[in-house]
Amino acid sequence: MISLAEKDDKIHLSADQFIRALQGKVVLDKTGKQHKFLYKKIRIEETVYENTVVIDQRVVISEKIVIKEDEFLGEKLVFPHPILILGGYFQFRFRIEGGHFQSDFRIYGGVFQSDFRIYGGNFKSMFRIYRGVFLSEFSIYGGIFQSDFRISGGYFQSWFRIYGGDFQSEFRISGSVFQSEFIIYGGDFQSWFSIEGGTFQSWFRIEGGTFQYKFHIRGGYFRGSFHILGGQFQSGFQIDKGQFKSFLIKGGRFQRLFRIEGGDFQAFFQILGGQFHSIFRIDNGTFYVFQVLDGQFQGWFAIFGGQFQEKISIEDGVFTQGILVENNREKAIINHFETLITITSRLVIRKNSQIHLLTFKGGVANGGSVYINPIYLQKLEFEDFINEGKLEITGVRLRAIDLRKIKQNLSPKVNIKQVLSPKWITLESKSQINLSKSNLGNAVFKAVAFEEFGQVSIGDTKLNNISTVNKHFPLKAENLGNRADDAGKLQHDPAQMAEIYNQLYLAMQKQGNRLKEMEYYSQYLSWQRKATLQEKNWPALISLSLYQFSTNFGQSWVKGLGISLLIGLIFYFFYSISLGGVQVGFQYLTFDNIFFHGKHFFQFLLPTHKLDFIPHTQSRFLSSFLDIFSRIALGYMYYQTITAFRRFGRK
Repeated sequence: MISLAEKDDKIHLSADQFIRALQGKVVLDKTGKQHKFLYKKIRIEETVYENTVVIDQRVVISEKIVIKEDEFLGEKLVFPHPILILGGYFQFRFRIEGGHFQSDFRIYGGVFQSDFRIYGGNFKSMFRIYRGVFLSEFSIYGGIFQSDFRISGGYFQSWFRIYGGDFQSEFRISGSVFQSEFIIYGGDFQSWFSIEGGTFQSWFRIEGGTFQYKFHIRGGYFRGSFHILGGQFQSGFQIDKGQFKSFLIKGGRFQRLFRIEGGDFQAFFQILGGQFHSIFRIDNGTFYVFQVLDGQFQGWFAIFGGQFQEKISIEDGVFTQGILVENNREKAIINHFETLITITSRLVIRKNSQIHLLTFKGGVANGGSVYINPIYLQKLEFEDFINEGKLEITGVRLRAIDLRKIKQNLSPKVNIKQVLSPKWITLESKSQINLSKSNLGNAVFKAVAFEEFGQVSIGDTKLNNISTVNKHFPLKAENLGNRADDAGKLQHDPAQMAEIYNQLYLAMQKQGNRLKEMEYYSQYLSWQRKATLQEKNWPALISLSLYQFSTNFGQSWVKGLGISLLIGLIFYFFYSISLGGVQVGFQYLTFDNIFFHGKHFFQFLLPTHKLDFIPHTQSRFLSSFLDIFSRIALGYMYYQTITAFRRFGRK
């Protein structure tokens, strides 16, 4: 058995002689010495090969190599034996334009100083690169590959480009270093296209090609950006693993499922285009920023898992079925989910989805719908949002998700403070519901725990058509304001606060909730009073102040009754003194006197009592004035008290 390690002399071959050597024929080197590279049995490392052409490190080719058939003579160029290139120095272009390779073509080594290009040829068995140094471009323009095309190792200093070719079996990359771009412009890939490993220092770009079976990424280090600008993906695109600096989809047609099961996307994942005819699904993975800027999604855009450290932003695109969030799995967390689109189909956030901050901008079109099922949030925002469709928010409650558990999934070398917002780590961000510059239309809030949030901020927002069920917007100013300042403190502009409560009052009136209607109405008048004070509108201020003093804006008939009795008692006391001849004072505290004043006091409380309802007295100017003024005051108090008492009655 021959071992190539014993062969150290250089063998200089012409290009023609090298091609003959690949066919297993006896060749002459440039000194006229004969060589044969077909070995009946040869051991390479731990493997024994039989009837194999082996090109080792002794071979030097200083001419351009072109492997092609003579079309003029019609000669068929056949390579009947397995070919192993273990080494050698190829100083000029290596080009395969034709030929029939009946067995494996494997590259285990060698230095290729110029281009390696495949324009044609029929490879019936495996084409595999294990090692080797390719200092210039490696390009595939054509050829028929009936078995696997595999890249398990090697060093590619320049571009790796695929312009075409018929790949009837798997194309697999499981190793190697690509210093420059890896670009797919075309080709027909009839089986898997798999990436299991390798280091890609520059872009990995797909601009074309037809992938009839799944495009599967199971690993690899993508130091540059992974771009999909085109291509036909007929049977799915799946990412299970890999480290990506950034991932960008700008084109391509995806006929089946696009699925992300894992991967570390360190900068951004952006979708700027493409046609997704089936589901786009995220089950796992670590993302910094995930943005949808365009694209056509005919199936669901669904998020079932993953850790989104900064945000998911839906900024544009067509979603025919809709958007679904159901990331209720362990360690599935979204820091910030925001939509900036007008939703024409559906957006559904399922129960127990884990979202830290939820933001809606844009709106819901007529015929569109948004359903938020019971979830825990730190912050809910509607900003520049118009709802013309269905908006139902159910069971939203406050809980600061412990996002520090993300650290359990990060590499020990990763500093969590560099990938997560400090507020996210320390959980110091204020809990807030923020409604700003929006029209919520017929939105329905079901059992939303407003009271659990530290702040509810409502500014320039139309609320008069909303419905609240079981739980309602807060009444206390400590929890509700018209905006939060830069320090996060709630601000209370009286005019704007009055407008907020007026709209809530109208909403409850429309809903038929009489109790909440009157409570919001009371708050509306309270803030309206403060606004009139700022505006120095004295007549309105007096009227509102009296209304507040009498029955707390219609909220307490008991207060009205008590004040009525007190006012009546005060006026009756001074009225009795002003008459003269009536015994008033503690020194006259007898049973007869108490009975006398009690009987006449209750007559005095009647606004229609006679002027001389106390006999043997003579009316004077002061007593007449007090009598008339008491009638006015008591009449006003009676009206307010009765109104407050009947506040739950029909209007």
